[in-house]
Amino acid sequence: MGSLKIGHISTSRQAAAFARRIASDEVKTYFLQGSWGSGKSEYLRAVKESGPLKGFTFVELELWKPKDKQSLASKIFSVTNPRWAKAWTLLGWLFIGLAVIGSTVLAVKYCSLVEGMDGWDCTAHR
Repeated sequence: MGSLKIGHISTSRQAAAFARRIASDEVKTYFLQGSWGSGKSEYLRAVKESGPLKGFTFVELELWKPKDKQSLASKIFSVTNPRWAKAWTLLGWLFIGLAVIGSTVLAVKYCSLVEGMDGWDCTAHR
């Protein structure tokens, strides 16, 4: 006896029904579970392409393919709030730059104050 192989099973009706449920005003969290390759991503694409969700934004996180060491919270924040994420990143780099410049200025001022006192030689510590 030959093996039975099932081809593509259409989930478009179920995807449209799920899309209508998501588009409703009820606030809920949904968890989609299935083994690797069982069609979860394909089903979610069908849900996303369904009529009621045309104005919605979907965020797809491929956690099994990390490209960098960015934390999950950081990834979610940067995808859901791209402008704020860029602003916070720039602000962080600004503070790092100010810290480097500030510490250099303080070191130079300190050396100019203590130079010549008690045999202190700033050139030896540069």
